[in-house]
Amino acid sequence: MDEFLERMAMLLVVRSEQSNRIAPVHEFFAHVGEAEEIRGALARSERLQDFFDLAVEHFARGIELRLRQLAEREKTQPQRPRDGSTAVASSDLVAHALAGAFIGFLNSWLRNGRPLSAKAVDTLFHRFAWAGITSAGATKEVHTF
Repeated sequence: MDEFLERMAMLLVVRSEQSNRIAPVHEFFAHVGEAEEIRGALARSERLQDFFDLAVEHFARGIELRLRQLAEREKTQPQRPRDGSTAVASSDLVAHALAGAFIGFLNSWLRNGRPLSAKAVDTLFHRFAWAGITSAGATKEVHTF
């Protein structure tokens, strides 16, 4: 599981994919959605939460590296806007928050019987993620409460 999660989390980085996706939602959800036997075994052994926790750690690293990759691409491609939104989001804290949301999407999607296609969830997740990243990039400061 550890090796599988690592490969999946790094998929977009390794591919140097030209999209603005930060996580391979479609690919991961399609695979996990079809792996009913493995999900059942994890649930029966009470290891499903361990899988989710491990996935958050792997995807946080993958998302952080992907955001750095996108920030570098933003710097080198003059036709792309340079608002700095990807650079601001390249922190461990933001990457963990997005990975937690990613796994939250997965858990809800599975519990609700996969009501949307994996591709549709990919679109929904990235709209959600980029709204947060853009918002964080617009303020460029940290507030204490």
